Amino acid sequence: MNNCSFVGGLVADPVIKYFESNGAAKAVTEFTLALKRNFKNSQGEYDADFAKCKVFGKLAEVLVNHTKKGDKISVVARLHTRNYIDSDGKKVYVTEFIVTSFDFITKSKKAETNQNQTNSSNHIGSHSPAESDDQLPF
Repeated sequence: MNNCSFVGGLVADPVIKYFESNGAAKAVTEFTLALKRNFKNSQGEYDADFAKCKVFGKLAEVLVNHTKKGDKISVVARLHTRNYIDSDGKKVYVTEFIVTSFDFITKSKKAETNQNQTNSSNHIGSHSPAESDDQLPF
């Protein structure tokens, strides 16, 4: 089974991009999470690993609209490895996590602002394929 879960902090504001798939625009967001190790190094400090992640569709839009750099999220993903030939003719391998779900750990100011705008316009919509507004932590 290819299933990974971890909690980390966004190292930058997530940015959404769109690409065409089967004649329709599809959203994708690539982001990196800083994952604190659970043990200290020889200097008595915690090191971090950095996980490259991708999320697609409505979840990509939710992530971009409700998070910012420094926010902590919990991610469930699958590990994916792909390769391509670079401009020098060398084969390059890329390992990344394809996010299937996530939860907000910290409530960012961006999320509060977006929630207030949503409430003031009386627009009620789903923020992820499986969740209603009542289930969100803000």
